[in-house]
Amino acid sequence: MKTPKFYWNKGNWNQCHGDNKGTTGGKYTTETMISSTTPAKYLVRVCQKKKPVAKFDMPDLEHDGVPTDEEVLKELQSRLG
Repeated sequence: MKTPKFYWNKGNWNQCHGDNKGTTGGKYTTETMISSTTPAKYLVRVCQKKKPVAKFDMPDLEHDGVPTDEEVLKELQSRLG
């Protein structure tokens, strides 16, 4: 599987590209968002038929800026198996 592309906008959930939603017929999707809190948090959720079934904050990063696609994918794999 290639690494999905995650998009980050403040206050709005963004559906990622390449999360295999086509394989599941759109049953499962992954979305990301930057919280509107201070300090901002990077949020990730997985939805089943548009209803969230898992949601978490990305852990603190060792670099400035948004999480990389690889970091998000690794965290999804560690949390969801």
